[in-house]
Amino acid sequence: MTKENKQLKEKISRNNETIHTQQQKLANIRKVLSTSKNNDSWFLLIILLFTFVFAPLNFTILPLVFMKNKKSNQLYKLILILSFISTAFTCFVFYGWLSDVFNFGGTITIE
Repeated sequence: MTKENKQLKEKISRNNETIHTQQQKLANIRKVLSTSKNNDSWFLLIILLFTFVFAPLNFTILPLVFMKNKKSNQLYKLILILSFISTAFTCFVFYGWLSDVFNFGGTITIE
């Protein structure tokens, strides 16, 4: 009887270990699924690409992108870098538009 008890205790401990590892795997899977549900990275990247095409949209869309971008997003750093590049590009386009309208900063031809 003691031999059977020892075997059963060993079996119980092995089962407890497998239950523990299975619970850890399940917790990891749930964590991945919960972060992927709220991951707006690709949506934010597409919006940033539209700000390159339509430069005046940058000043209205960029605050929204900063509010939606979270550190848990998959492409958090890339979105930040592209938003700064988009802002620099928009400023350049705005300066070009102002120089065309008010005739400054361009080339001068003397005849």
